[in-house]
Amino acid sequence: MTFLNPLVLLGLAAAAIPLIIHLFNFRKPRRVDFSSLAFLREVQRSTMQRVRVKQWLLLLLRTLAIAFLVLSFARPVLPGRLAAWVGVDGPAAVAVVVDDSPSMTTRDAAGSYFDQALAAARAIVGTTDAEDEVLVVFTGQADATAASVGPGGAAAAARLADIEPGFATVTLSSAVARAAAVLERSTLARREMYVVSDLQASTIVDTLARPSSSGPNVLLVPVGTRTEANVGVEAVRVVSRVVGAGQPVRFEADVVNHGPSSLPGYVAWLEIEGERVAQATADLEPGNRATLEFSASVTGRGWLSGRVVLEDDSVPFDDERYFTLLVPESRRVLVVEGEGMETGFLRAALDPALAGDRLGMEVTWIAERALASARLSDFDAAVLLGVADLGTGEVERLARHVRDGAGLLVFPTARGTVDGASALLAAASGGRVGAVIQSSGGAALDVVERVELEHPVFEGLFDRAGAEPERVTLFRRRAYEPAGAGENTVMRLAGGDPFLQEIRHGRGTVLWVAVAPDPAWSDLPTRGLFLPLLYRSLFLLTSSGSVEGGQFPVGSAAELFVSRVDETVPLEVVTPAGDRIAPTRRGIASGVLVRLDGTLDRPGTLSVVDRARVVHRAAVNTDSRESEPTRLEPDEAAVRLSRATGLRVDVLPLDTADTGRARDLVAAERDGVEWWNVFLLLALLTLVAESAVAALWKPEAGA
Repeated sequence: MTFLNPLVLLGLAAAAIPLIIHLFNFRKPRRVDFSSLAFLREVQRSTMQRVRVKQWLLLLLRTLAIAFLVLSFARPVLPGRLAAWVGVDGPAAVAVVVDDSPSMTTRDAAGSYFDQALAAARAIVGTTDAEDEVLVVFTGQADATAASVGPGGAAAAARLADIEPGFATVTLSSAVARAAAVLERSTLARREMYVVSDLQASTIVDTLARPSSSGPNVLLVPVGTRTEANVGVEAVRVVSRVVGAGQPVRFEADVVNHGPSSLPGYVAWLEIEGERVAQATADLEPGNRATLEFSASVTGRGWLSGRVVLEDDSVPFDDERYFTLLVPESRRVLVVEGEGMETGFLRAALDPALAGDRLGMEVTWIAERALASARLSDFDAAVLLGVADLGTGEVERLARHVRDGAGLLVFPTARGTVDGASALLAAASGGRVGAVIQSSGGAALDVVERVELEHPVFEGLFDRAGAEPERVTLFRRRAYEPAGAGENTVMRLAGGDPFLQEIRHGRGTVLWVAVAPDPAWSDLPTRGLFLPLLYRSLFLLTSSGSVEGGQFPVGSAAELFVSRVDETVPLEVVTPAGDRIAPTRRGIASGVLVRLDGTLDRPGTLSVVDRARVVHRAAVNTDSRESEPTRLEPDEAAVRLSRATGLRVDVLPLDTADTGRARDLVAAERDGVEWWNVFLLLALLTLVAESAVAALWKPEAGA
């Protein structure tokens, strides 16, 4: 116990006054013996014992009354937990950590968890003095203004007045460590910390948290600890690798039922550019995840934004998830024509008069000898049509072009050696090209027997039940020996050798065909399969590594690769909030690496623009951990937080509905409870008791 007016304790000396009066009030009377009173001596002795008891009792009550009165004026204080922990008086450095993550938007009978947290934080800040340093830290804000420090509570109160729930996810242990680091820099010896949170289990502790050896003691203030049922969309994926305007595109969304009840026929919608284009349903079991499949035809071109939307529930922030999709505005294809090759069928297939604008292809034809001087970065894909000789420089350029995200379609030739083609495929993570194998007398050499219908090249071509691709007959082919795990045989011959081989290299793709588009090699050019197989192959090659624009959690740094953009081009990033920011960037092979730090403060779509042209888009979403509604009990949360941070953590329950009572409770924890009124009451009670004893107790009469 401490005293706010310790000098008044000198008045305790006055408590000796009744004793002094009592001691000096005894006068020895002169003794006179009366023979007639001798018989009363026994009675006198008994009566005087009772009188002495009364006198000592009155002495005690008068002494206590004076002592209690003096103690009351000295203003005794019984220290609260924080005051007892700190052990020092004077101004304090106070940190208030407020959980404003997306889960705090949940509501219960007392309102949203966030509003309850603000009420608790205001009650805490309201107990600070002008000499205190007050810091407020938020867990859901992505920018540097998430912490405010200043003398007194004015700056903190102003920050609490204009704050809205954030969408970033910083674990509670990380926020506590951040606040503790700021308090360590304070020159004040007294340091206090309060943590206001809904105690969500999935975000309370960092897996990589490092306990601190020293720091302030912490009071944990729980709000809205009731667990709410929730359904959230956890992830969205563009399944189709081949995307084109007017063509169906497949999407998948992972939806999780965090509630205790089954939800049959749960509905979700797919939106693209603000238009609802598809719907899917699933039966959601408690605690389980379901994958919903969508299929929609995309009409626009360029970078498109979309989202998957769920039915409304009590936890709204995770009922939508954003994604981005690239539908090429034009597909720039370079065709390198080998000497003496049959090109009629390929030229007819790629003629704009036949294909029309629906393919969106810009085809450039060059001779084999012009390949060395061609600027490959101007094209999304290249077609080598019977190119016989490839120099070392050409091999390196083509392989690098594929690695950076371009596509390559290779048709063989019967002339020359296979060294150039083998070197190219080897440089692109492929296998070895062999000799030409052909039948005699025009007889069939082999047939295509097995087709991987699930491959993106055939997606949507054979949707009818029982539909099968035509059997292609070969008269001549180039042998090919795959290299390993990085390859996939899309079409296989009856003899087991590849007919159409897919090779993944870096961000790009190579397709190797065992025959040239020439009736002398096979009957493929005269089959109905030829055109869709060619178009879908080129769609796949021109979409390599660029169907989706990437996804980032709110509050994180974003690093985007923007392909085929020169380093000198002025770029801006438009954030989901609509802010235009000049990003840091550096040029790399065939593009620019764009980086943003701490500017993604809400979910949505960010765009990288060159003047008014969108050159890249990416999705920004809330952390899926926020969807898990399980809350910890306050005592368990305090134990986990203490283990993660190394700080002493105790629980302080506050009634946020009664601001005055909450403020009094915080003040009691910070500065202790004044007991002057208790001692004043005790002084009054002892005076009343003294008066009653003096007036009512008659030991002489009793005798």
